[in-house]
Amino acid sequence: MIPLSAWQSLDSPPGHRLLERCRTLDLRHPACLEALRREHDPQAVLAAVELTLARQAAFDKFGDQAASLWADQAGVEMASSRLAAAHKARRLAALKTTYPIFDLCCGIGADAIALTQSGLDAIGVDQHEVRAWMCARNAGCRTRAEDVRILPPGQVRVFHIDPQRRSGGNRRTPRLDDLQPGIDFLSTLALSAEAGCIKLFPGVPFDVLPRGEVEILSERGRLRQALLWTGTLASRQHARSATVLDAGATLSGQPGPAPMGPVGAYVHTVDPAVERAELIGELAELTRTTTPHPASGLLTGGDPIDSPFLRTFRLLDQMPWSLSAVRRRLRELEAGVVTIKTRGRAVEPDKFAAQLRGCGSRPLVLFVQRFGSRFVCLICEPHDPH
Repeated sequence: MIPLSAWQSLDSPPGHRLLERCRTLDLRHPACLEALRREHDPQAVLAAVELTLARQAAFDKFGDQAASLWADQAGVEMASSRLAAAHKARRLAALKTTYPIFDLCCGIGADAIALTQSGLDAIGVDQHEVRAWMCARNAGCRTRAEDVRILPPGQVRVFHIDPQRRSGGNRRTPRLDDLQPGIDFLSTLALSAEAGCIKLFPGVPFDVLPRGEVEILSERGRLRQALLWTGTLASRQHARSATVLDAGATLSGQPGPAPMGPVGAYVHTVDPAVERAELIGELAELTRTTTPHPASGLLTGGDPIDSPFLRTFRLLDQMPWSLSAVRRRLRELEAGVVTIKTRGRAVEPDKFAAQLRGCGSRPLVLFVQRFGSRFVCLICEPHDPH
């Protein structure tokens, strides 16, 4: 672990010059690192290299803000994206509380940045003094370097917590038992505080969580976080929510399946946040659609739908899955590039997409799935609402 003094030394004229030098070098090359060590304190070099690489890695989550971020690479990997942090901060700000918001296990301060930018009084707490210092520099808020489990009872009235989700080998571990602090502490915290948000991994089992509202976040078509809103932050009307961060759209309701029906003129894929939150039934009711099979993750109907929770495809044909028969049909449709979407590895998408690619100019999408005992192929083309 690089000591705090080494990180602090970078916030000085000599440290600024060292960082500027790092930006011009290939830091993966041993000769470059050796040259830096001959000219600077070895611990400062370690910190400068780590910071430079972390800022490069942070651009995807933080954009231009990454250039001035104080972070290490592991901290960047664990941090919320700007969109996710801003989404949570808006909901916390809506409380209009006079209490400070404790950002527990604050890491480098991605969520604390959003809290302070929303005008909230944030206090970052992390057991690692380097991370607490980084949070203070990044968010401009008060921080404390201590174990969140020893905070005095009743001191935390409103909170956000991001429990550690790593084990030996620096590997993410999507298991509830590996959270630090663990589920017992999180349950006690949720009961003792007036309101809170617990950041979890998307695959967390819902049935063992403390009482509250579960929200699933997606960004760029991928699941990012599961949130448990507790106390007065939890909706009394809705057990689950799904939010597409890119679109700023949230669907809330009760978990349940979609009604079944035949494949219609249009097929819709469902955003993964909706499916993970088990709100596909809610979305089907809202859009007046059905599903061709409960495990398909698809909705279908007679009309195209403009929704941030759906991507729409026009059905061209439906047939049993047979490589030779599908190839003939694609040739008739003047197919060009073919994309295969499947579930449960019903087929090997890349292998068959290459075999089915045609000489035409028409990009097509094939949904190849098992509907009960049948292998079905839905031949579609993307629907462009514009």
